[in-house]
Amino acid sequence: LVACCHKDNQSAAAAAGAIPLMLQLTKSSDATLQRQAVSTLGDIVAGHEDNKCAAAAAGALPLLMQLIKSSDAELQREAVEALGLLVVGHFDNQSAAAAAGWPGRQPKERFQPL
Repeated sequence: LVACCHKDNQSAAAAAGAIPLMLQLTKSSDATLQRQAVSTLGDIVAGHEDNKCAAAAAGALPLLMQLIKSSDAELQREAVEALGLLVVGHFDNQSAAAAAGWPGRQPKERFQPL
């Protein structure tokens, strides 16, 4: 697995196609595999702006929003955590998640320097 917040590993994982692969694996019928894929996606995007953008562009936000509604409580928890990592500190992802119905804190206006 990717070392959380180790930017070189996160970048290498994304370059190798891990983001779309993890999104694909979240659609598995194997609940354990779904949970691991969501957790790994969270590790890949944690603190990594480029990977947050790539995951959002690949459709991670609506997919995670859907997984939050799962009947599997552990999968729900993993999806909430990954969604939080995807939106924290990223205004565009926060706005997209809010527009998709995310019940988390709504983004404040983007800071405009003087």
